[in-house]
Amino acid sequence: MRPFLIDIDPANVDDNGIADDLPTGTAWAFGTDAEWLATGSGDSLAHRLVITTVANEPGGNAPILTLIGTDADGIVQTEAITLPNATTVESTKYWLTVTSGTTQAATVGTFDIGWVDEVMTQTIPLNYRHTEAATFAADITGTINYTVEETLDEIHTKTNPSVDSSWFSLSALASKTVDLLGVGTVHATAGRLVVNSYSSGAEIQFTVMQNESI
Repeated sequence: MRPFLIDIDPANVDDNGIADDLPTGTAWAFGTDAEWLATGSGDSLAHRLVITTVANEPGGNAPILTLIGTDADGIVQTEAITLPNATTVESTKYWLTVTSGTTQAATVGTFDIGWVDEVMTQTIPLNYRHTEAATFAADITGTINYTVEETLDEIHTKTNPSVDSSWFSLSALASKTVDLLGVGTVHATAGRLVVNSYSSGAEIQFTVMQNESI
C-alpha cells in the first residue's frame, strides 16, 4: 500500500460547540432548531461528546437522550445517553457528526452538547494477506497523548467497523506523548489512532506504511 498520511489537528475543546441550551422533552434536527450550532467539531475527526445539563426530570427519573449522527468512518450510528442531574456526562461512542436527537417528554431544563479532548481517526484498511506488518509513525507537536490500535476482524463484514470490531492497542504505541515509530501485527486487517487527551494547538502527523504484496 502507498504511505497513508493523516494530519490530525483537533479542534479546541468546546462543551457547547454542537448545541446550546437545547430544551428537554422534545426532538431536534439541524436546519430547524436554532439551538444547534454545528453538526460536528469541524476538524474532520470523530470526538467523544460531552453533555451538560441544567436540571433533570421531576422525581429523579433520569431522561434518555438519543443521538443520531455518524461515526469516525462517516457511517450512521445512534447512542442512548442517560442525562445526569445538573452535571456532565460523556458519550461512549466517537462522533464525526451529530444530526438529530430526542429526549422523552415531561423533562425539565436545558442542556448543551459539545466535544472533549478524545479523538479517533477513520479506520485504515491494511493488507492482511501480507507476511509483513504495517509500520505506524507519529510525529507530534504540542502536548498530546495517543494510542495506535489494530483489529484482526474482517472489517468488510461489519456495519460499523470502528464500533463493531474488536480493537487492541499496540503496546509499543500505547498512551505515548512523543514522536515514535512502531511495527504492527502480521495479518491485522485495519489500524487507527486514538487521541486520549490533548492541549489546545496540539497535532499529530500520523503515517501508515506497508510493503506491497510479493
